[in-house]
Amino acid sequence: MICVICKKDFDNLGETTIYMEGKTKDGKEVKTKEKKINICEDCILEIAKSGLPTTIIFED
Repeated sequence: MICVICKKDFDNLGETTIYMEGKTKDGKEVKTKEKKINICEDCILEIAKSGLPTTIIFED
């Protein structure tokens, strides 16, 4: 499977369910419903380190 962010191909990349809420850098409110995406652990860590005032919940 290919990560939707970095576009790298992984043999064992599964689908991850995410939920997001908070604010973007521009101050806009963000609320999403459940989304299922293919995302690698490195990209999850980069999102976590980004410092955005947004809550992102990742579930396997």
